[in-house]
Amino acid sequence: IEELPGRWSTISALLAEVDELRVADPACGSGHFLTSVLEEIVNIRKALYARSESYPDEYKLKKTTVLNNIYGVDLMGPAVEIAKLRCWLSVISELETENVDDLADSDDLALPNVAFNLREGNSLIGYTGFPETTENGEQYQIGSFSEDSVRDRYEDIIDEIEKHEQALESEEAEKHRKRANEKLRTAREELIEDIHGDFVDAGIEDITPETVEDMEPFNWVLEFAEVYADGGFDVVVGNPPWDVVAPNREDYFSKYDKTFRT
Repeated sequence: IEELPGRWSTISALLAEVDELRVADPACGSGHFLTSVLEEIVNIRKALYARSESYPDEYKLKKTTVLNNIYGVDLMGPAVEIAKLRCWLSVISELETENVDDLADSDDLALPNVAFNLREGNSLIGYTGFPETTENGEQYQIGSFSEDSVRDRYEDIIDEIEKHEQALESEEAEKHRKRANEKLRTAREELIEDIHGDFVDAGIEDITPETVEDMEPFNWVLEFAEVYADGGFDVVVGNPPWDVVAPNREDYFSKYDKTFRT
């Protein structure tokens, strides 16, 4: 970045690219990795602005980054709420006493609406594409998706989420949050039977649709429809495995050589 020319046409084009960056943590816990990503993206924005000798308010930069770039999922609801709080605290920490009034006058003081950025669910169960049915009734899944196909299928959900995020009044934001959640709930219920069918096809025949629902499947293409309608995620971050996987010579060769089985 330090070698870039300071022309605003170049800087603004790169900032627009950063605006479109989507980062997901599929097991975000209390948000440690995501808040680290938040700092990195803010630093990139600051460095780009600095090339044109522009230094925007860091509160605004963090608020924009939390809302536009950061997404996470976790099975533990309390952990998700802590992750939201950490993002909010990270934004609030940049407030300066002298600019609070200016931010309030321009409606920029409100915290970002991240209800649909950080979500509760089981990210290991659910669809990343659309479940479809062939002419003879057999189910299959499309591995790929297009922005248009996602927007066509979930346009009403995307619309409510975008209105929630853009709302300046808490009452307005809450109204659209409830509407989006109602539509999401209906769409989730429609997919439970499909997921249940996948379990049965995999040989788990004693499972019930109710059990599947209790697992809280997270259908990525539905829950983050607004992201998939814009091309999907660019970066996935996560915690590496705790255990070290080490090869075991005897375990491996005993499958193929009688000498190792005795």
